[in-house]
Amino acid sequence: MPTLKPKKSPVPWLALAAALFLLALIAVAAFSTRKPQAEASEGMVSAATMGANWPFTFSEGRLRCEPPGAVVIQDTASGKTYSLNGTADVRAAEEGWQDARSVWKDAPDPSSGPKVSIAEVTAQGLALCN
Repeated sequence: MPTLKPKKSPVPWLALAAALFLLALIAVAAFSTRKPQAEASEGMVSAATMGANWPFTFSEGRLRCEPPGAVVIQDTASGKTYSLNGTADVRAAEEGWQDARSVWKDAPDPSSGPKVSIAEVTAQGLALCN
């Protein structure tokens, strides 16, 4: 009497193939819907518009927000770019940005602090991030 071998069911292989196909579809969908990196936003700032509150030794600059929140200013005369906040400081060496302390103006009245406040310019730069 011949021995009957049980017939293998194709169901496990079909389930595995279907699972792999579904996983591949999910991966393609995830990568195709990624948003591109946002571009830098910018605006001009100057000693002429800020008056005594202008904190730099150069007279005007292009203020930029480099995603994701790095605030920098480019001296329009020299073309040098300076980091203005911690996020920009971290990327400064990689991007070739200079330390803003080298162009940060001394305060006319030392009782208000050693330097003119950079806070207003930095806040304007952060507003460009939104």
